[in-house]
Amino acid sequence: MLRSLSQKLFLSHFLAIMLVSGGMAGYFYWSAAKALRSNLDDQLRQTAAMLGQTIDARDLEEIVAPEDVSKASYQRYLTLLRDVQQANPSLSYIYLMRLTDAGPLFVIDSDESKDQCLPGDKYEDVNQAPALMGGFFHQAVDPEIVIDRWGAFLSGYAPLRHGEGRYLVGVDMDVHEVSAHFR
Repeated sequence: MLRSLSQKLFLSHFLAIMLVSGGMAGYFYWSAAKALRSNLDDQLRQTAAMLGQTIDARDLEEIVAPEDVSKASYQRYLTLLRDVQQANPSLSYIYLMRLTDAGPLFVIDSDESKDQCLPGDKYEDVNQAPALMGGFFHQAVDPEIVIDRWGAFLSGYAPLRHGEGRYLVGVDMDVHEVSAHFR
């Protein structure tokens, strides 16, 4: 009987230690994941904010239709967006948008593929990206991954200097890049 009692005590203490250890491991994992997400949010927010202060919305007023891609201001800012994107390989796309009564319209898109949005193209998936609308007025980051016709992204947004709530810059990080941070 004594042996049985000592075995029961050992087993109960062992289980208690395992439960506490498992709980602590879970807490540390959760804390690390939360810190990683916070760092990603900060990176997206800061990149968007830096670009938002670099780009003057007044230079974009004349860029409204696809034929405006030949204008000097379009070419200058497209080069800037692509240079920033190349300097930060974790970013998939950088774009400028104008808010109109019809909704958000692309002004400049860094995409180099045939899917590049041209000036005046409407962003149709605005309900999928609630933080985007806030980005016309303040820095914002998507609370979760957004899926649209270009893929799955975590994005940051910031208003442009002199934009008066009408212009924003968006920076997209592809879901594969986001998940790479958590490996």
